[in-house]
Amino acid sequence: MGNLRLGHCREDSANARRGSTLPACRLPATARRQRILVAEDAEIIRETIRRTLENAGYDVVACVDGVEALARATAEEFDLVSTDVVMPNMDGYELTRRLRETARYRDVPIIMVTSKSERVDQIRGFDAGVDAYLAKPTDAVELLRVIARYLPRPGSEPPA
Repeated sequence: MGNLRLGHCREDSANARRGSTLPACRLPATARRQRILVAEDAEIIRETIRRTLENAGYDVVACVDGVEALARATAEEFDLVSTDVVMPNMDGYELTRRLRETARYRDVPIIMVTSKSERVDQIRGFDAGVDAYLAKPTDAVELLRVIARYLPRPGSEPPA
């Protein structure tokens, strides 16, 4: 399994001073915290993603597989879903297909963050209905950049 290099976004503030379009690491205190559902079976990666997103100002619910994620998505509303592909009980492709079948999640952005980096895997992901596909290892800046494309911060333009 690939690893995920996520951590603090110290370079964001420096890049912002240089006019970069990288997302800010934190949401303004007055903004509504957007909710992200994370489905990832590897505990270290799941907790790293959760911590990175929470540090960036998002509310995060982390699940160990597609079955748990689907149950949470059915019971609650989320602004974005991040899913791995290879998980026990229900993989990320099936989770994505099932979410897309519901009216609530038909237009909610879904991002796959996975070690499956072959072109055929990406095609399967997009065919299932994902909006973005990130191959592990990735880093916090890239993950937050992709999320900001789909969840623009209040009062800001989404990155190009």
